[in-house]
Formats: sequence, C-alpha cells, structure tokens
Amino acid sequence: MGTWWVTCSGHGDRQWLLSNADRVGCLSMHSLVMVAMHTAARQGELLKLQWGDVYFDRNAVVFRNTKDHQGRTVPLSHTAVALLKDR
Repeated sequence: MGTWWVTCSGHGDRQWLLSNADRVGCLSMHSLVMVAMHTAARQGELLKLQWGDVYFDRNAVVFRNTKDHQGRTVPLSHTAVALLKDR
C-alpha cells in the first residue's frame, strides 16, 4: 500500500475518509484515521508511534519524533483511548 495523507477541512471530508476506510474493510485504517482526527497528529507522528508512548493511565500520548524534532504530549479523547485499547 502506498503512502497517503489527507487534510480534512470539514465534516464532509471526514465522513468521506472514514466511509472509504470502512469500505476497504480495513479496521486498522479506520482506527488510524480516527486517532489522527482526535489527536491532530501528523502522518509521520502516527506512523512512528510506539505502544510505550501511549499512557492510558493519563489519557495521553507522547509523540517523540515530531516535525520540529521536539516531543509533544497530546491528550487523548475517550474515543481515541477506546480505539487504541481495542487494538
């Protein structure tokens, strides 16, 4: 599968992206898209994310390899926590 990324500017774009992720039957793609939307993470940040950087006890995730080479901690929504725990 090739590399892709989409900037969602509105509700319609998000719905289109999620419905297409569902249509290909790829739950992991759907989860990735949802976590991206709930964290505002960049593609590279999500793809480099490791389980050791997810803190369920604090409902937060630490992105260590960011575009500006500095880490950042992002709070996780209840939806993002549920999606990640389901993996």
